[in-house]
Amino acid sequence: YCSNPVVLQPFDPNSAPRPATTGPTAGPAAPSADEAAGRAVLERKCTACHALIDPEETRKSLADWTQTVDRMIGKGAAVNAAERQQLISYLRAVTSRQGR
Repeated sequence: YCSNPVVLQPFDPNSAPRPATTGPTAGPAAPSADEAAGRAVLERKCTACHALIDPEETRKSLADWTQTVDRMIGKGAAVNAAERQQLISYLRAVTSRQGR
């Protein structure tokens, strides 16, 4: 026994609910060419001495990253001036995306 009977209607495909349509989902932004260059420097130069760090897990300011990179250069990291700037810019960019 059903206390709330349901009356079925004939199926009309034109009145059937349609799936919600949304525009493309916004995923993470693709890295810029400068960021890609900085990431390449990080992977190529920094891993010569130690494991690859995850800059997104590190809380450092621009000044902190500059000091860190300069310290590594002082210890012998073979990074030229352009690579230094790319590396510092990349490290700061990924850190600032994390709200740091």
